[in-house]
Amino acid sequence: TILGILCCLSALSFAFVTYRSVFGVETLSLLTPVSLFIVIGISINDLFVFVDMYREVQHRAGMMPDRRIWETLKTSAIATLFTSLTSASAFAANTVSEVAALANFGLFTSLIIVFNYMCVLLIIPAGLGTYNTHVEQFETTMMVPVNALVLKPVKNFFQTIWIKCIIRFSKKTA
Repeated sequence: TILGILCCLSALSFAFVTYRSVFGVETLSLLTPVSLFIVIGISINDLFVFVDMYREVQHRAGMMPDRRIWETLKTSAIATLFTSLTSASAFAANTVSEVAALANFGLFTSLIIVFNYMCVLLIIPAGLGTYNTHVEQFETTMMVPVNALVLKPVKNFFQTIWIKCIIRFSKKTA
């Protein structure tokens, strides 16, 4: 989650600087906040692709961590490239619109998507490497008892208290 947010914020920063300095557009359109939701969705999708591929590669026996990250990057980069390119080109098509707000929105959104792809390629593999070296060993040794301690009261709550409340509420409304 933190990596996805970092990718979005980095892409937003790079896109805004490029939008203002390279393309010389001084104003943002009213549609610009919509592009934030679009890039969040694309970034989270890319993150899911990378993490899923990392977990798939992780199950292959005898692979060193740096090799796993390379295999993940090699496969996931191609998949996310095509989704990012098609999305960016679809929004870039709006730049030919005669409506200035729509043209600026298309330009800004396509820039965010391109920079988001670049940030995903740089940030996600670094995050997976950090996860592999620092977090994963901690999870395998500590999370089993923690999960048992946390999940048992939650399970008891839903099986006893919550279900009774639902049954009472449904009887009152019926």
